[in-house]
Amino acid sequence: MMRDIEICADVLANDPTLTDYDCWRTLKNVNYDLHELTAAHRPIPFELVRLRAVLTRVSTARRLAYGPCERVRPAWP
Repeated sequence: MMRDIEICADVLANDPTLTDYDCWRTLKNVNYDLHELTAAHRPIPFELVRLRAVLTRVSTARRLAYGPCERVRPAWP
C-alpha cells in the first residue's frame, strides 16, 4: 500500500502539467473535507486519507527538488 502512494507521488511530482498551486489548493481542499467529516462525526473515506498522503509527498518532493518558493519583496521600502 505504501509503495502505491510513493509511486503515485513520484509520478505527480514529475508531472509538468501539475502546478505547485494546483497541488497546494487540492491538499487544502482535502484537509478541509477531512476536517468537516471529523467535526460532523462521520466516517472518513480511506481514499481521502490516501489522497492526502499522496499530495503531501508530492509537495515534499517538489520542495526538495526545487527548494522553497522565493518570497517576493514589495517594491516599496
